[in-house]
Amino acid sequence: MHVMPLSVPAGWPRGIFELIVISEFAYYLPDAGVEHMAHRVRRTLAPGGLLLASHWMHPFGERLISSERAHELLGQHAGLDCIATHVEADFLMQAWTREGRSVVAREGLA
Repeated sequence: MHVMPLSVPAGWPRGIFELIVISEFAYYLPDAGVEHMAHRVRRTLAPGGLLLASHWMHPFGERLISSERAHELLGQHAGLDCIATHVEADFLMQAWTREGRSVVAREGLA
């Protein structure tokens, strides 16, 4: 595993990734910034890969868009299908894949 400081979405790591996690920062971007990041996810997510996003639900002064809006833009502009949604009063977590199926379903494990 490698950890790199980047300015996202302008800076994006090279490569193809099995897992991309976007947590607690998409709501700091305007719609266009989240759309730009989603297009980068689309280009770098491996076939069979998973995008996971998790964001705080409560409003706060620095956020530019809601968590729901950030997730809507991620899924729509990354061209992915949502396979899981978990909503609590405090946070929203969602997972997307290209195939619209979980790893278990895709591999025929259940």
